[in-house]
Amino acid sequence: KSVTISGPSSPLGVNQRQLAIGIYVAGVGCPIVAPGQPAQRTADLRLNDISNQTQGIHVENQGCARVSGNTLHSIQRAGGSSFGVLLYSASDNEISRNTMFGIGASGGIDSGLSLIQGASRNLITSNTISNNAGNGVTVFNKSSQNNVNLNTVRFNAVDLTDASDGSGNTWNLNNLCKTQAGSVPAGVCNPME
Repeated sequence: KSVTISGPSSPLGVNQRQLAIGIYVAGVGCPIVAPGQPAQRTADLRLNDISNQTQGIHVENQGCARVSGNTLHSIQRAGGSSFGVLLYSASDNEISRNTMFGIGASGGIDSGLSLIQGASRNLITSNTISNNAGNGVTVFNKSSQNNVNLNTVRFNAVDLTDASDGSGNTWNLNNLCKTQAGSVPAGVCNPME
């Protein structure tokens, strides 16, 4: 909570770091609870400022984590693969009220927020993901039943992309964005966005 994490800044495209992750959490599933009871958080990553890394926050094989109120910016990696927040095979997490900008150098698979390798049942809400070289929010690789709602996602290469072969991802009608692709339904953005 409330940690500033940064590496040496470098001009766009000059970052030679192979892999630098601001915060990495992995390997803890949701605890078993009685029916009708909420699961306790396994990780709580809040109010951090992360910059000059190749990935801001990486959550892998993790459940019941909360990533909230963080500012992720100036995240880049020469050759692509930069992420503000990456959920890799991570399910039942909450990603909320984060601000992500200046993510990516090449625009390839760079993304403010990516869900890959079966990341499922995650709540993605009330984030501001704007002005990134790559995508805003991208769902890939059998990631399913994710709820993406009430986010402001604008001025990215593509704002919202559902390229998953999973099913049941929900894109709430209140999302604010300029573009969407894949199976993101038409009309999820406000008129004239």
